[in-house]
Amino acid sequence: MSDRRVANKNECFIYGVGAISALGAGVPQSFAALGSAKSSLSVRAFGEEKLAVGALSLDADETLAQFIVENQRYADLDRCVQLAMVASREAIGQAGWHGESDVGIAIGSSRGATGVLERAHRTYLESGKVPVATSPLTTLGNISSWVAQDLLTSGPAVSHSVTCSTALHTLATALAWIRAGMAQRFLVGGSEACLTGFTLAQMRALRIYTAIHDDDFPCRPCAEFGTNRAANTFVLGEGACILALGGAESGRAPLARIESFGCAVEAVASSTAISEEGLGLRQAMRRALDEMRDSSPIDMVVLHSPGTIKGDQAELTAIEAVFGEERPMLSSPKWLFGHTFGASGALGILHALYCLTNSACPPYPYPSRIKNVTRPVKKVMVNAAGFGGNAACVVLSLP
Repeated sequence: MSDRRVANKNECFIYGVGAISALGAGVPQSFAALGSAKSSLSVRAFGEEKLAVGALSLDADETLAQFIVENQRYADLDRCVQLAMVASREAIGQAGWHGESDVGIAIGSSRGATGVLERAHRTYLESGKVPVATSPLTTLGNISSWVAQDLLTSGPAVSHSVTCSTALHTLATALAWIRAGMAQRFLVGGSEACLTGFTLAQMRALRIYTAIHDDDFPCRPCAEFGTNRAANTFVLGEGACILALGGAESGRAPLARIESFGCAVEAVASSTAISEEGLGLRQAMRRALDEMRDSSPIDMVVLHSPGTIKGDQAELTAIEAVFGEERPMLSSPKWLFGHTFGASGALGILHALYCLTNSACPPYPYPSRIKNVTRPVKKVMVNAAGFGGNAACVVLSLP
């Protein structure tokens, strides 16, 4: 009995979630979009070219606009900070933590305040000067600190930037605090507002951006070769997803249990490379499997796969090495909303929560190399990987 009580004390659950992205504003709208066979991607003009992007939906844009006019100071903040604040309000409300000050904040971003930074830099090039508030508005930590200011929390407020695995690393931080008994409640996740001309130019310079914009599915993770798959189909998206994490009895009935976490960094030939064997993801998945409290199988893996030929194949190779022929169902939702950099892991968890809630893995709406054997979804692994060989994964189950 005593061992059982200690295990329960150290358990961690998701009590709430908030989201704003191309899927919509709020979890109900996001779940509706995740269950659709229609992409939420749109087309935006950049100079003389048209590009597919995962821009905020119309209702999400309106929600953000209404939030910004609440407070004159909010208008000066970068879009990634604003998105994080909107999603955090929903997450803390769903968890029933309104009025609770003892809540930690661990929210990250890959690019951070890129919009404010780019505008300030243009001003500098033109005049040799920058706006007075440039430094505080572009420091990476202002995402977590502004969320704390908006929610009037007094717990720790820390920031992360671990490329595209950022959101999962924020979860690991909270998991460590909660399991150590140093905190009971945390808001974690990622936020990215990266649809700027400069950021898109960086992705196109890597030669991974999709050339498709006049198709129902410009982003096609794990598509069959020969079906618009002669080139990469990476699409960039913006958005934020925040999770309310807590120990046992931290709020209302939990949405999911955090079973385990694993991470790794693989040696790569360049800062953007991933090995053909997916060694980092392979090690991260094995570490997460080793940490699980029970031996029940993984029913589904939410892939990191963003629609790049080498990245998608490396992850599939890693999964084959870890799971063999008895692999779980595989799903990558990025065809719906694009790759949101540091927020992608949290949005992958949102997709996992949708699948756990419905006990089903949505099919790909285009010809895919993934041939799933249908089974009920009770336990899900979520993968994330990024530049520099970073890889992370988390395992969730029904509470």
